[in-house]
Amino acid sequence: MEGSGKWTGAALGDLTPLCVSWEKENGQYRPPFRQDAAQLSLELAASAYDLNMDAWRQAGWTDFSYQVDNTLLTGESVGGSRVLGSAVSEYLQRLARARVNRNNPISQLRGALRQRESSDTCKAVVMIHPLPAGQYLVAIGFMGTGRRIYDWFSNFRMQPEEGAHAGFWQLAKEFQERCGEIQFPETARALGVSRLSLRDILTEGRRLDSRFRIWMAGHSQGGAVMQLFALREIQSGFLRRNMLGYGFASPRALYERPDMDPNDFPFHHIFNGDDVTPRVGALLHAGICHVFRTDDLLRARCYGELAGNGDFRAALALVDSVRNTKDGLVWIAALLAALEKLEDAETAASLAGMLGRMLPERVQGLLGGQMDDLLRALRAWVERQYGALSDGAALPGEKCRLIQEKMERLMAKCGPRQGVRLLSKAMSLPHRLRNRDGADPALGSYQEIVNERFDELLPGADALPVRRRYAERRMAAGRFARLSDSRTKRQRTVSQRKP
Repeated sequence: MEGSGKWTGAALGDLTPLCVSWEKENGQYRPPFRQDAAQLSLELAASAYDLNMDAWRQAGWTDFSYQVDNTLLTGESVGGSRVLGSAVSEYLQRLARARVNRNNPISQLRGALRQRESSDTCKAVVMIHPLPAGQYLVAIGFMGTGRRIYDWFSNFRMQPEEGAHAGFWQLAKEFQERCGEIQFPETARALGVSRLSLRDILTEGRRLDSRFRIWMAGHSQGGAVMQLFALREIQSGFLRRNMLGYGFASPRALYERPDMDPNDFPFHHIFNGDDVTPRVGALLHAGICHVFRTDDLLRARCYGELAGNGDFRAALALVDSVRNTKDGLVWIAALLAALEKLEDAETAASLAGMLGRMLPERVQGLLGGQMDDLLRALRAWVERQYGALSDGAALPGEKCRLIQEKMERLMAKCGPRQGVRLLSKAMSLPHRLRNRDGADPALGSYQEIVNERFDELLPGADALPVRRRYAERRMAAGRFARLSDSRTKRQRTVSQRKP
């Protein structure tokens, strides 16, 4: 169907789910948590990866702009010609997709060198759609971590900056600083103004009578950037009632409470319980978290043939031991220590298997003779990061050793390369946003949750104090402690599905 979403079938031009009245919950008004809004948001988050906006264009969206690293591609109309403007828009889309997918050694090296001081790899798509009564909805989809190795650098800038995760904060700041350059030429003509930028729209969003609403979505790193971009704008006066967003597998983005309660941000975050990413980053999420308690049915549908593999389940249990960012650093240190015991060639092959397309073959060939130096450098980096988050404390040696021993047993049982591959799969399969085209038959776990298991999502608490009036209704529930008892009771009434 024209203008329908590839992953959920949602009608991309039906924006009613994003414009419904807010509901009062826990003393605060916020956008209602709806399946149809989540499906539209998943489509937006997915489109930020492939930048294929044809279906959105068919559904009436216009004025597409693309932020790719330090390059902004914006302004689809030329000389007032809509025909020519459409051609320019399609050209910008192709150019943006080519930039995102660049993976040759030279571009990798240049990109890595640019990240020495700060991160500039923010990737986003922006577009607009008219609403009734002369209003407009502006959509911003933030892309998660890409396939280039330097796309990961911002994830590992974990030290606090302005009370937030430094790498994510830098990406949000980068996007915010380009808002004055992101143009909406077709909308400007409709409004009878000479120029309209995203900065103009955000400025108007500080008024109660704003004609514009901002809708955002992001997966993984994109969900973190969404949180911090919103924080920066709200702190500048943007009204939260003019904003809403959905995050999928969003990492924690805040180290400190901002001026407003993080629970009061107009965001909903959806997590797969097996996914380690939402547990790491900083300390807090901005918004309300909803957790799917992963079961064997979802694993069978989304993890493919590995779901029943005993070694994969052991790897999944190892990943599941990570509860927060410091645990994640201990886990990485343990993996590096296990790899140090291997021969250089075996270590290089194992790392190449884990990094896959992010590591060009020419670079892989150079790793063999440099593994000792590389592992030492990585270990030193982990120790510095842990110290920065722990008031100078050293890595907990005993905890690191116990995890290392479990990893070594896994590698001894199925071989180092296969062991590292299973650990990689235990992190990536639960994290997958949507299906992948090609030979891999596994479904995206977040696509499956949003489409088929949405009613089974449970409210999850972050590392925030529980409000007193609700304290008696909370109970412990594994990695995302404190799930609502009342929602859990209702959950028991959901009929059991069979594979």
